[in-house]
Amino acid sequence: MSLRDTVSKRQAERQNGKPAKKRTLAAMRAAKDAPKRDLAALRAEREQRTKSSKKLDFNRDGFFYHNVQQHGMFWTIDVSNGDQTITFHNRRGTWLADWPGNMLKEPRTPSILAGIFTRWHLELHARGLMTPEEEYRKRQESDAMVRRQQRRKEAS
Repeated sequence: MSLRDTVSKRQAERQNGKPAKKRTLAAMRAAKDAPKRDLAALRAEREQRTKSSKKLDFNRDGFFYHNVQQHGMFWTIDVSNGDQTITFHNRRGTWLADWPGNMLKEPRTPSILAGIFTRWHLELHARGLMTPEEEYRKRQESDAMVRRQQRRKEAS
């Protein structure tokens, strides 16, 4: 087993939380023979995503909120004040920035955090995704509907 195979296996295990299934020889040959996307198409796709995302960038209180990206299960947003750019991520459930010395720091002011949330929500809506608040509200409504139906069945 080569190093590349070991690395991909470990990544799959981390993402799925369970050991990866071994691929058959036929599956590996099919993946090798599958047509590859050319570099120009990949660049064009990335450029299109960047253009649509740039429309949603904004300035507030002297800070520029931009470069929103999704990395698997978490998101990153860049916040610039003109001479310094800080990348915030929500890996641990709240918006934090990585600092030298293995430290995590929260935004300095509530207005920066509000700007991060606004920019993230704009990106979610642009991609057709629900915000966590909307998902929670939908779940609560569906749970309430199930409880009402159960009460009606018990009453009749």
